[in-house]
Amino acid sequence: MTDDRSDVAVLARSLVHRLRQRRERLACVESCTAGLVAATIAEVPGASAVLYGGWVVYRNEAKTELLGLDADSLALHSAVSRHTTVALAQRGLVRSGCHWCMAVTCFAGPEADLGRTVGEGYIAVVGQGGTEQVQELAMAPELGRKEIRQQMVRHVLQLLAQSTGAEIL
Repeated sequence: MTDDRSDVAVLARSLVHRLRQRRERLACVESCTAGLVAATIAEVPGASAVLYGGWVVYRNEAKTELLGLDADSLALHSAVSRHTTVALAQRGLVRSGCHWCMAVTCFAGPEADLGRTVGEGYIAVVGQGGTEQVQELAMAPELGRKEIRQQMVRHVLQLLAQSTGAEIL
């Protein structure tokens, strides 16, 4: 098994390098990861040139109050859904004025909504040029809360690297 922490550091470094080359900025909208994606990117020297900041929208109230998601739509689709995750990324992109925005939602445990599974999640990356990529993830509930959240960080950094054309350094 590879060292996931070093893998994540390589992804973050590659992303920062690519965005610096292109003079582009990134905003983060995080639910279940509660700022871990932004913190991981911020560990890279020079990240301040590309990392705008973002929103930790852990509770539904934060999603509606801070980013203006419609409460009825949120209730209809749930906080952990393709629809909600894309909407969060789109709202973050507009509000930040950045070139890129990512969003992440998941059920990290110990429980999930009725009929849903711990480890289920979504990541989305949207860009000013019309880029929109979304992935549904299903991680083993046995991984536990901490590992599920760390894996969500790794997956979103991979999707960001892919979306921006970052060469893995």
